[in-house]
Amino acid sequence: MQVNAISTADRAKQMEIEANSFSAQLLLPAPYFAKDLRKLKRLDIEHIQSLANRYDTSKEAPARRYVELNDELSKAVVSQGRKILRAYRAKEFPYIEPRFGDEPPHLSRSFSAIGPVGETTEWMEVDAAAWLPSGPGKTLPQMYEQVQHQRNGYMLTLLSIESVDEDEDSADE
Repeated sequence: MQVNAISTADRAKQMEIEANSFSAQLLLPAPYFAKDLRKLKRLDIEHIQSLANRYDTSKEAPARRYVELNDELSKAVVSQGRKILRAYRAKEFPYIEPRFGDEPPHLSRSFSAIGPVGETTEWMEVDAAAWLPSGPGKTLPQMYEQVQHQRNGYMLTLLSIESVDEDEDSADE
């Protein structure tokens, strides 16, 4: 019985993911959204808020589109009460080490950031090993983190990395 309940829950979660993706595509059409992105100078959580206002959506829908369509490698992480709920990334952005339900990494800005609702932190360089899998001989990119505090203990984190040049990796070996 429990196996069916888990697979039913997994199916429901997958259906919700697909519905959210479809609605984001419908509410935030790529050609229009990409045009709006080109007008923005740099990666910033404040842009997500202004895009949410422009398209009359929650912050999460434009956060997803923002990282998918932005030229900069980025990932948006939604957490509440020190638990990661969802994450959206550019295709080239690596998977993060903490999983859904985990706390943000202790060395991250998300773990230690406190502030009033609506406050957005400045960009800060963080140790990429806090968020990304690391190991001997693995070259990690420079990583930056920005956090916005939201109502009811929610937090939106924007991660940005500089792409690692393949030639630099091979020169280190």
